Amino acid sequence: MPINNISIKLFTHTEEEILKALEMLNEEFGNDFYTKDDIYTYSKNRSKKFMISAFQNGMMIGTMLIRMITLSDKDQLIDRIAKNGLKTPSLPTAMLQAEVVDQKFRNMGVGRTLFCKALEEIKAMNPNSIIGTAWQIEENPIHHIFRTEGFHSLGIIKNHWLQESISKQFKCPICGNPCYCNAILYSKEL
Repeated sequence: MPINNISIKLFTHTEEEILKALEMLNEEFGNDFYTKDDIYTYSKNRSKKFMISAFQNGMMIGTMLIRMITLSDKDQLIDRIAKNGLKTPSLPTAMLQAEVVDQKFRNMGVGRTLFCKALEEIKAMNPNSIIGTAWQIEENPIHHIFRTEGFHSLGIIKNHWLQESISKQFKCPICGNPCYCNAILYSKEL
């Protein structure tokens, strides 16, 4: 059942909010996948990164991390896309880096609300495309959101998080360390 009274916060987040976001992200993606410093760079609207969060009654119930990839960036994701034989998105592109909703508030429209608000903000930044990845483990709500918002699948990136799991030593909640999960790459040209 959809919930009402969701408020959205962009950019600057408090220390407490950063810690809550980190807790949710680590629960979803594995401990140490993101660090407090990582989240801090998104929360302060650094030049190419921003954070958007959903709140209900003052409590953070979801968050999303977005980063811009430009022509001058040597980006590992763009390299990985090419190595997997997939179509490289038009640059500059906005990367929907991560989205997580508190487990108690899932399947209530929080993720879609965050996603749509992020798309509004991204479009104002004028990129040529938007890309995002989703675990290829089961049909979860993010796959449906990507498709209904006009994204299409470019294909599968095999072992998408493998190198990061080794370098950061995070433990994937699905397969542990190292992580051998595949990701489906979604893209939308603007």
